[in-house]
Amino acid sequence: MPAETEILRVDGRADALHRGWKVAMNLLEHLCGVATHTAKMVAEVEAVSNIPLLVTRKHLPGMKKPMIKAISNGGAHPHRLGLSETILIFENHLNIIGGRDALHDKIPQLQQSACEKKISVECDTVQQAQQAAQAGADLIQFDKVEVDTLSQWTAQLKNNFPQLKVIIAGGINQQNVRRYAQSGVDGIVLSSLYHAKPADLGVSILPLAK
Repeated sequence: MPAETEILRVDGRADALHRGWKVAMNLLEHLCGVATHTAKMVAEVEAVSNIPLLVTRKHLPGMKKPMIKAISNGGAHPHRLGLSETILIFENHLNIIGGRDALHDKIPQLQQSACEKKISVECDTVQQAQQAAQAGADLIQFDKVEVDTLSQWTAQLKNNFPQLKVIIAGGINQQNVRRYAQSGVDGIVLSSLYHAKPADLGVSILPLAK
């Protein structure tokens, strides 16, 4: 966007404008920064692959709607809008249900009771991923795996389980996102976009022309 571009105009009483302009500017600066950084990351991914950039729900409390709009305007997609969208099994869940060995019985139960939902399991190793896939998981989410290792694991899993989807989260930034996009995964998950540098916006309060 060229410098000096007008993006918002508000008419009102001077006292009302002075109460609201700073809040509005801060909010817009932050959201524009998120959208701009998102667009840059999406461009890096699209340069080498055709997979989505998925953004988590780890935003500031109360900021869900504006943050989702910002990352959507930048070309990314929500990882999950809410807990009801998919069944995502983390380590804490595994601790409650009896560990990874319990997936063999638990995933078929989930598939029966929530037949419309995909089931994803977070894994740290390819052995864990194979166990989850054998139990019937639809998707594996790896966390903080080095890209060369991830490429090997993804190829191995997709060879053994052709319908399985694999995504990666953790440690991904603008410097390494292209390499991760070329690793064979089906999506890249990150939260760092919410912490993008704010845009530099200015505000002018002027009298209405008579």
